[in-house]
Amino acid sequence: MRGLWRKLKIQFFLAVENERGEVVYVDKVEPITHGIKPTATLGSTNPMSITALGRAMLSTYSAEKVKEIVGEDPLVTKTKYSIDNYADLTKELEATRKRGYAVDNRESQEEICCVAAPYMIIQIKLLLL
Repeated sequence: MRGLWRKLKIQFFLAVENERGEVVYVDKVEPITHGIKPTATLGSTNPMSITALGRAMLSTYSAEKVKEIVGEDPLVTKTKYSIDNYADLTKELEATRKRGYAVDNRESQEEICCVAAPYMIIQIKLLLL
């Protein structure tokens, strides 16, 4: 993450899913600028359905698990650009799977557009007898 940041000089966030099906921001790197900054801070949360980070995660899940996480229509929104229904979210998640990255086009904060890709960490536990 920091290597990309040094090259691109744009803000990066790392997030995980919490037990309530929200994105939790756990790390970030950002350039020193006076431009528009995301309102997300470390430890803060957002609905998975309206953030690129959340959609990147959701795109790796089954349809049943996505429905369990995001719930019934209308979906939680933060701006007038947020997807507010499950059918449109399903289409966006399919597009995310095809292109390999998710997009948040002013859906969690009106001044900000984001892209994200899923980064999987697989934990392997060895049992030694």
